[in-house]
Amino acid sequence: MEPTSKNRYWFYAKRYGYGWGLPATWEGWVVFVGYLAAVFGGLDVYPPDRAMGQYVAYLTVLSLLLMIVCYAKGEPARWRWGDRPETAGGMPALPVKPNRAGLFLMHLFIGPVILGIAIFFRVYPPAEINHSYGYRTASSMCSQAAWDEAQVYSANIMIVAGVVVVLYQVLSSALMRPGLSLATSVILLLLAIFAVLPITEAHLKNSFDAQGKRIDFRAP
Repeated sequence: MEPTSKNRYWFYAKRYGYGWGLPATWEGWVVFVGYLAAVFGGLDVYPPDRAMGQYVAYLTVLSLLLMIVCYAKGEPARWRWGDRPETAGGMPALPVKPNRAGLFLMHLFIGPVILGIAIFFRVYPPAEINHSYGYRTASSMCSQAAWDEAQVYSANIMIVAGVVVVLYQVLSSALMRPGLSLATSVILLLLAIFAVLPITEAHLKNSFDAQGKRIDFRAP
């Protein structure tokens, strides 16, 4: 017996602790993917190296909106200690069946999409210094040479990160439970994305001086 549309939850409550787990329906996956897209998109609007406070506030608002959706469309949450979740009427909830189509869709939005974006930036890097598109930090914007170097180098790092995440997704999908594979893939992706900034900045610092002129290591 399948849940009716009336009690079809987008998110199921956690079995341990308070809150909700991964989405249970395609609507929940749309919300979750949209949340992740907004998190990553905010890195361009509020670069953490120049607007950390604004980015943290932005993440806070996004997370509150996600919690509101989970509260409105998810299974009623309460503190649980591994007990079987119950419906709002007090009856045992129906067994949670893994939404394999949703899990597969989510996997496509992790490594492959990031890899595609990185390849796009590598093939079509922004030619001129600007404040809205490309790898934008104080180090990359101090000269045209530094800007060009930063776009290519950061895109290359993202391509490597995307390949690593995709390979991990394939391997973890074969060895782990679907939910655990997805969760660890998201964590690996976030680590890879945030690693791009310090790696690229270290490369720029070693390649250009404070005025954005390339360092000539052959000079005496």
